[in-house]
Formats: sequence, structure tokens, C-alpha cells
Amino acid sequence: MLPMKNGSSLFSWIFALLIIVVIITFVNNQGLLPKIISEVSNLISIFSGGLQLTSQNNNLTSTTTGQTTNISVANSQLVNYALQLINQDRQQNGLSPVSLSYNGAAQAQAEDILSTGQLSHWMTNGDKPYMSYTLYGGLGFVQQNAADNGYTNVSQCSQLFVSCPPIDPMSSIRSDEYDMMYNDATSDWGHRDNILDPYHTNVSIGIAYNQYFFVMIQNFENDYIQFNKPITTDNRHVELSGTLPSGYVNEILIYYDLTPTPQVYQQYKNATSYSFGTLVGGVAPPGYRFTNITTISPQVWDGSSPSIDITFDMSQIENVPGVYTLVTWVKDGTSSYTVTSYSVFFQ
Repeated sequence: MLPMKNGSSLFSWIFALLIIVVIITFVNNQGLLPKIISEVSNLISIFSGGLQLTSQNNNLTSTTTGQTTNISVANSQLVNYALQLINQDRQQNGLSPVSLSYNGAAQAQAEDILSTGQLSHWMTNGDKPYMSYTLYGGLGFVQQNAADNGYTNVSQCSQLFVSCPPIDPMSSIRSDEYDMMYNDATSDWGHRDNILDPYHTNVSIGIAYNQYFFVMIQNFENDYIQFNKPITTDNRHVELSGTLPSGYVNEILIYYDLTPTPQVYQQYKNATSYSFGTLVGGVAPPGYRFTNITTISPQVWDGSSPSIDITFDMSQIENVPGVYTLVTWVKDGTSSYTVTSYSVFFQ
């Protein structure tokens, strides 16, 4: 007698259904069934530069590979979109637009953060934003905003019945910019103030992401002095020589940081803000001196626009190896603003 194919097939379906019921019952008992997700919620953490700026906590619990995946939009398009949103916010507040800077520090830091999954103002080699900006050829003043956007626990994304939609970079840029402008109370509105600083002239934007993690760096610049020669060639003798559109150089302050190392990064990677290092000296016009820090007397001081030429020697304060950063202040009418954050690496 031939076997009953229909009956055998029915038995197989009933057996498979029983197996499915057992699996679903087990999953439900473990509390996982409600997480047939789109519920792995996005976490947005934002840091901002400046001396007093803070950020929300970063709760990303798993690192990423650093490899970009599912990228359908060219990075230049993303950068231009981020620039457009920045300038929309500035225009709505009566400010001039900033131009795109091609300094590479922002992109390098975005990729560095993506490789670790750890949002930080410090590069993994220990550099702060103004140090990286100088190393990539920046001669102006820089102040950083940084944001990430990703899943709170990437390891869940590989579990059964869990779906983690891939990062949408355009949406991430839009939400990050909105939060920095309008949901920034926990950071004392530092991100917003950086975006709306009237003295910013340029911004370099770094964007890096993979399937589960997105990073955006905004390095806002005050780029006023057009230099006609290098600031220093020997890390001791300094010359600020070029043209300044208006105003005059009021003072130059010098800050000291330890030599950047991976150990410095490990110590400060979780800090929600950064500042210049220790104030150790300053350069003042002839006839003036600082009362609480070492005053360096310039050999040449011609600090008034349109042409400036200021020359001095830092030897008297370069006592130990480290990074000495020159912050130059310009006074123009009733306004004062910074025009350099130039780092000198002394060994």
C-alpha cells in the first residue's frame, strides 16, 4: 500500500506549529517578545567645545567596527547639508553665514570616534581639538561641537526577533542640529551659543558612520588674519605677520597642556567639555604687563590693522615639554574676539 502523503504532510505542519508555539512561549517568558523591535531606541549624545560647555551623558555600551556600511549618500552631500542647516539657524538669528572650511581635523576626529564608539573631545592619541586643528594647518581660532547618534546597546541588534534599522545619516544630521539649537538646556545652551557665535567665519564638518553609529564634528573657526609667513619654524620664535581686516591685537595669552598621549586620552575621554590648559604667560603691547602670569616682552609689536607684525620669543616659559597654545585677542570698537588658537609642540 502506498504511504498517505497528505496525512504525512499534515502531521509535519502540526509538529512544526507545536515547535513554533514552544519557541514563542520561551521567548515571552524571557521577556523578549515585546522587543520585536524597532524599539532599540536611538540615543543622541552631544558635546560642545568652549571653556564652560557641557553635554548629555553618552550611554553607548558597545563599540563599533569603524567600517562604514550601507552608505548611500556621498559624504560631501552630507557635509553640505549640515552646513545648510547651520546657516539656516544663523540666518534666522540675524547672523552672517559661515563658509565651509576644508581643515581635515574635524573629519579625522569623526573617524577616530567611530573607531571606538566613544564620543570625546580628545583624539585617541591625546590631542585636543585646537591641537588637531593646528596640526592640520589651521591658523585661526577653533571651537568644537561634537555629536553622536546610535543605539544604546548594539549587541541587541544581533538577537533573534530584534530589528535595528540602519542609521539614516541625513536624519541624524537634522536631529543633531535641532537638538543642539533647541534641546540644549542640559548643556547650558553651549552648543547653540557656538553655532550662533557672531564672530565665527568658517566651519569644518566631519561626518563618519556605520550601520549603528553616527558621528558629526563641527569645528567652528574665527579666521581673520591672513598670514604672509609661518607663525613659527622652530617652536620658540613666533611671528604673527599678515593683514587684519579691522581692529587691533590687544593681547596674546599662552596656555600649557601636557604632551598628548593615549594615556591622556584614557584619562579625559569621558569629559563632557574641554578647555585650554594652564595659563602660563602672555604677550602684551609695550608699556603693559600682566600681574598674575609671566609677561613676554615682544621684540616687535605692530598690532593695528590693516597690517600687523608681532614678534616674540617663548623661550622663557618653555620650561617643560608639552603643548603651548597661543590665543590671540583682537579688540574692534567695543567688541573683543579670538583670532588664533595656535598650538606649539615643544619637546
